[in-house]
Amino acid sequence: MGEPAPAAGAAVQGEVAATGELLLGVVPHFRAGSRDRAQVGVRAAGWFGPNVHVGLAWPWVLDFPAEGGPISGPGDVRLDTAVCAWRTAALSAGVGWQVKLPNAANEGELGTDETDVDFGAWGQWRAGGWTVLGAVGLAVLGNPLRFAEQDDVPHAALEGGWSGGAWRLHGFATLEVQTTRNPWRGEAGVRARYGGAAFAEVQAGAGLVPASPDFFVGVSAGWAGALSTAGRGE
Repeated sequence: MGEPAPAAGAAVQGEVAATGELLLGVVPHFRAGSRDRAQVGVRAAGWFGPNVHVGLAWPWVLDFPAEGGPISGPGDVRLDTAVCAWRTAALSAGVGWQVKLPNAANEGELGTDETDVDFGAWGQWRAGGWTVLGAVGLAVLGNPLRFAEQDDVPHAALEGGWSGGAWRLHGFATLEVQTTRNPWRGEAGVRARYGGAAFAEVQAGAGLVPASPDFFVGVSAGWAGALSTAGRGE
């Protein structure tokens, strides 16, 4: 979860992108076997003033399990919101939450047929073109193997980078704490973005523990722009 980005000179700023990702050796939650996974989808986000961010992501998933043929289908829809509750010239902090809807089928282990909720808090330091963002949270995951049972997974994320001109360069790392139902998960990577209204982005990284992907790479391309409400009586 990240800080709502100030919408420069506009009340509303939006972004939409087509995305693609390849993950090698990933182990989904509540599963034991690894698989390679490819997914394509759409990602959209909106910033309502400087303090509220909303987002949506929906992929189509193609899995290659270690045993059996490939399995494909729609992935889970994810909706997220972040709110800035405190801000100074260089520091800001707030809360955020995400809901994963049970769109992906449990059959074939593309999903869990469960609604998951993730909530937490974040803090950010920004000076010039440099940014450091940290977040901690708790994911409440529905267990597809047992009726009416959940797994509460603490997690943390750290991201830092530089933005200048048309470039944004960031490094990031994530960590999920081991529970009785799921093992440790952690990964680290880098992300580069180039463009203005039209942009392209690429990221790559690797897992830090066995349950995380051995390697992952993603690309996206889209459009970002501001919607002015001046002159509309708003």
